[in-house]
Amino acid sequence: MPATNPRLNMVLEKPLYQIIVKMARKGGVSISAKARDLLLQAIELEEDAMFTSIVSSRLTDKRASISHEAMWAHLK
Repeated sequence: MPATNPRLNMVLEKPLYQIIVKMARKGGVSISAKARDLLLQAIELEEDAMFTSIVSSRLTDKRASISHEAMWAHLK
């Protein structure tokens, strides 16, 4: 039965591959599951960094702002 999820082929340096193999064994999961989990964590970290950058720029923006209540009142 063919896999339903898309596949990704990667070429890794041997030390990186060995680290992932050790982590997978320690966690009792397959190498591909561990690689997938690590990719998900990396994506979350990238998203966090992006949102932090957006928030930081908004905090330094000196333009007038309105309250949450005022915004909702404006939208009604």
